[in-house]
Amino acid sequence: MDEVIANTTDRTLVLTLLASCLPSRLQIGDPDALAAMDAVPTAVSSAEQQRQLARLHANVADACVWIGHHRRASSLVRSAIELASDCGAPYLIGIARSTGVHTDWLTGRWDGLDDKARSLLAEYRQLLPMSGELSLVLGLLATARGEWDRATAHFAAVGPDEPENAVTPVVLAAHAGIASMLLSHSDNEAAAARADLGLELLRAKGAWSWSGELLPVAVEAYCRIGRTRAAAALIDEASQEVPDLDAPLATVALLLCRGILSAHRHDHARAAHFFHKASDGYDRLPAPYPAALAREQLARSQLAMGEPGAAEAFPALAEDFARLGATRAAARRRHTHRATGAVAPSRRGRRGYGNELSPREQDVARLLADGHTNREIAEVLFLSRHTVEQHVASVLRKLKVASRGELAAAR
Repeated sequence: MDEVIANTTDRTLVLTLLASCLPSRLQIGDPDALAAMDAVPTAVSSAEQQRQLARLHANVADACVWIGHHRRASSLVRSAIELASDCGAPYLIGIARSTGVHTDWLTGRWDGLDDKARSLLAEYRQLLPMSGELSLVLGLLATARGEWDRATAHFAAVGPDEPENAVTPVVLAAHAGIASMLLSHSDNEAAAARADLGLELLRAKGAWSWSGELLPVAVEAYCRIGRTRAAAALIDEASQEVPDLDAPLATVALLLCRGILSAHRHDHARAAHFFHKASDGYDRLPAPYPAALAREQLARSQLAMGEPGAAEAFPALAEDFARLGATRAAARRRHTHRATGAVAPSRRGRRGYGNELSPREQDVARLLADGHTNREIAEVLFLSRHTVEQHVASVLRKLKVASRGELAAAR
């Protein structure tokens, strides 16, 4: 293929071949693929050449999302949409827009993202590459917020149990998302079984550049059920496969995996070292959600070592997750801080909300509208049943609705 490209003067053929080959090279972690992309001229002389250039940008953006080149993906999504719009290529616009939603999830631009994803899913529901990726993002968002039923439905729509009819990296990420949700329920055996399914597919495809989301969840699940040898073996296996690849996400994930295993072995100093490196690595991608998760692990290791002031990291982490919109993650950090016995920061000077919903009441209102019971809301937000009852009463009063059923109907 390289020889054909080098020896032809047909610019349209060159762009067509590049749009098919370069993304595939990136997907398998070819270290030279991005440099080849940088060498592609941007000048075109026909609508067909522009369409192929748009296809190249859209496909490379998609590959960059899966292996961890998040900034490059964002830039290519914008250029792909512009190129495809100018030459009238609606399918390519759809691919780029769906990749853009995924990129927004990865880079922490979650504000309004679920509405955008649902809108695009309604538009592209019959187009598998787009619908699977959009369903994945909706499932991941729901998991971060503790919306378990919704997350389960979205992950099922990806088709993880029928991988032959779905897009492989989307399926791998769905396995990771489902396992993560199961770990949140402390259903550790089921999480490990789900991770096994994902790893079976990963090994069959041999695409370790796609392993970045699955590896940490698998290692955590194995460690929780006492399979630390299996966790160590998986880390060793990935360490043989990943280093020679251009796979930034998988590379950082391996650092996190080493930290998780060290923490379960009670080697907290070593764990803290790897968690710190992992959080820095995720920040560079950027991937703020896993970066914050790594910082939480770091804080837990520091707390286990008895480092002074370690507990004070948790309120800041809670704020980081709240800004993202990761409701359950934020609540868990507040709960952890309370459990340490540390004194919460003074609320003096904080704003009153009057008839507006406070951030916590907004969380409760959203869960109420989704049909959650008080017990389920308490579990998601790590609150007592009594506190939830107070929040529910306040939400109904402020929104001027008589019942939670009326609130759900009004949504």
